[in-house]
Amino acid sequence: MEFWGAKVKAGKTLKVKPGEDCLIHISQASLGKAKKGVSALLYATIDDKKLLLGTLSQDISFDHLLFDREFELSHSLDRGSVHFTGHQRKKKKKKANESSSRMAVSFSTGKSVLQPCLESKTNLKKQKIHKEKSEEIKEMNKSIKELSEAVKTLQKILLTKADLPEEKETPKIKEEDSCCFGCEEARGNNEKTIFVKGFENLRPRHEIKNALSNFFGSCGEITRVYVPIECKNRLPLGFAFINLRKGEGNEKALELNGSYMGGKELEVTMASHRDEYYGFTDFHGCERCPMFLSHTYYPVHNPSSIKRRGIVYL
Repeated sequence: MEFWGAKVKAGKTLKVKPGEDCLIHISQASLGKAKKGVSALLYATIDDKKLLLGTLSQDISFDHLLFDREFELSHSLDRGSVHFTGHQRKKKKKKANESSSRMAVSFSTGKSVLQPCLESKTNLKKQKIHKEKSEEIKEMNKSIKELSEAVKTLQKILLTKADLPEEKETPKIKEEDSCCFGCEEARGNNEKTIFVKGFENLRPRHEIKNALSNFFGSCGEITRVYVPIECKNRLPLGFAFINLRKGEGNEKALELNGSYMGGKELEVTMASHRDEYYGFTDFHGCERCPMFLSHTYYPVHNPSSIKRRGIVYL
């Protein structure tokens, strides 16, 4: 048995082929130098079937993830890398008295399936086969436990050499106000505000804000990211407003028009050129919306015109 590891960069895939008569067991996956709060979906493609392995926020462990043929690893990160670790070992050769029995290992669940003997159906032989397979499973579990300890030790060594702090528990995300205009970011649109549309809007509001902050962070200092939502179901409306300090970096941000984030093409323009800057169409809101849109928050607008034919005037 030997240690196995792989690094998959953002936007890339990695094909892995086990050695002859070998099994690759993936026991753990972890993020590289990605910012905290960022999560990624992990995939494995085998026999032209793309399978979801799980969602990764810092690190994730797999108990029975085995591959006996070529497979391809990928993830949904826009930036950064995902590190996969595990081990590779030789398949156990079958004994002469069990040549007619077969044991299949599922790469998706890792469960062992004992299939019936084709030559003999006697209870004695069935018991013998079960006993031998149980011993093999115990040995495999022991190897996995030893490998997990080795991986933890290796991670501590790498963190020490890189002079990096050990990972801490991810802080819980503060629950947001259910009203579309109940957050601080709802106030702040001006002639220097950037409008963004086209991103994946089926993700939670805070995940979209983090993704947009990371994507446009290279343009300048971001002071505000506002993602409007429908109050009742809290689903994003599909567009967002971004402010850079004093508008510095707006030119770089506008150059990202037509670029891709998470596989989706973005539309980036000045917010004042869009109808959404002045009001939201097909927006139902809630009973609290008029309070947030009153003179207290928006003194230059008429609160009596807050909702008219599904349009909210900001």
